[in-house]
Amino acid sequence: EKLLPDDILWLKAERNSTTIVTLEKGYPTHFNISYLLKLLGSNILVMSQRSFAVNIMKVDAITTNAVYINGISIPVSKSQKKALYKHFKIIKTH
Repeated sequence: EKLLPDDILWLKAERNSTTIVTLEKGYPTHFNISYLLKLLGSNILVMSQRSFAVNIMKVDAITTNAVYINGISIPVSKSQKKALYKHFKIIKTH
């Protein structure tokens, strides 16, 4: 099956494999997350923490330590927060 970067919601790393999550299903791979990011060569997939990369075009909501895609919370680490959030225009209301 062929996947386009636009079809990917997020990547989730687990030990020596990474699951590519789309709207329809998850596709397990035997690649690490860094290799997949290089292989896909997409600037819309951005690390949110060591185990997750998210498609910034699919993010519905942002909080101080998570992003939401289709109602699913994806954690954002302190070390990745600045690099991830620079892709969004954030207006603080308080």
